[in-house]
Amino acid sequence: PGDKVIVPSYTFISTATSVLRVGGIPIFADIDLDNYCISPSDVENKIDEKTVGIIPVHLGGHLAEMQEIMKLAEKHNLFVIEDCAQAIGASFKGKKAGSWGNVGTFSFQSNKTITSGEGGLVATNSKELYEKITALTAFGRIKGQRGERSSDYISYFLSSNYRLSEIQAAVLLGQIEKFPEENKIRHENAEYLTEEIDKISGVKHVKIDDESYYHGYYYYIVKIDPSYFEGFESDVIATLLRYEGIPFLPGDRRPIYKHPVFAPENLKGFVCDRVIEEYKKTKMPICPNTEYACKTTLILRHQNLLGDKGDMDDIVAALKKVQTLCSQLKDMQGSKVP
Repeated sequence: PGDKVIVPSYTFISTATSVLRVGGIPIFADIDLDNYCISPSDVENKIDEKTVGIIPVHLGGHLAEMQEIMKLAEKHNLFVIEDCAQAIGASFKGKKAGSWGNVGTFSFQSNKTITSGEGGLVATNSKELYEKITALTAFGRIKGQRGERSSDYISYFLSSNYRLSEIQAAVLLGQIEKFPEENKIRHENAEYLTEEIDKISGVKHVKIDDESYYHGYYYYIVKIDPSYFEGFESDVIATLLRYEGIPFLPGDRRPIYKHPVFAPENLKGFVCDRVIEEYKKTKMPICPNTEYACKTTLILRHQNLLGDKGDMDDIVAALKKVQTLCSQLKDMQGSKVP
């Protein structure tokens, strides 16, 4: 209780709530705007004597800078859990997401590129961790120590049933066979879309320009410069794009540390008092890149990258049209949001 784990400030909340649920304290680090993943330099700024681990998130399918993160982990003797929920198939220099840290976690929730509705996968190359994780998925029972009857099973750890059902596993196996071809289509469309989007002023695909990165394309993330859209932010622009039939969504509209769930008074009854008192001592994070991203980000889900070239052209045409619409709205309404 009270151990600190560094997490990104721009991600789904469960990256941080999972720390609280086991008695740890999430420490929020800023992101890099060139990939929207946790900033190694800010991670280093947040490390202190109580820090025990880092949870980098490969956001939208783009790998975090794992070489730098692993150097920090080795230097300070920290564990690393890679959150690969959005990065199935992603890699850097051929080394896959989930194979860098002590543990890699994957999600098969309904919106993922491989899905069984719910469920997930944990990867590790540690025999000790493998045995403990396997036990924790099934009431703390040690793998192999089973008898002929359920009454012969012995539980060693406090846990519950976190096993995937056989039906879900069968669905996943079928999808894994389709994944390479679908992934190829997503990449071809994303590369063409990026080439065309780069021609639009004030619009940029969020991706490090380095062929060593192989993107997972859970999201196609676009960063907009509001000055090219008459000052309107991403929520307004996403609404206008949807009117044009293009299902863009605004990115997260607030850093996760601003969700009420992380207010100490809201943790009472869910987290032990000792941890709450320690948590109160942590300072409100200063994450300017995250704050900026919350105003300027558009996301397109991976399903939209399975279309054809004509669909990509429609996306580009809609972005161009919305720039014009923003100018017209500004003239009609001043600074009012439509």
